[in-house]
Amino acid sequence: MVPTADDLRAEIARRQVNRYVLAGLVRIHPGRLGAMLNGRLPMPPNVAERVGAVLRRDFRPPTAA
Repeated sequence: MVPTADDLRAEIARRQVNRYVLAGLVRIHPGRLGAMLNGRLPMPPNVAERVGAVLRRDFRPPTAA
């Protein structure tokens, strides 16, 4: 299942990921990624899959202290 931009935006906020760092790992321009996540540009399914994979692989959710 391909995550939606809303799902990805929520997951990015939950994991407290810097979008600039995420864009570098996904290999897409930070401005373009931000526009896709905010709904100004359509997000291709392959980009959504890459963002989801990077979030699962490289960023853990914050733990409760």
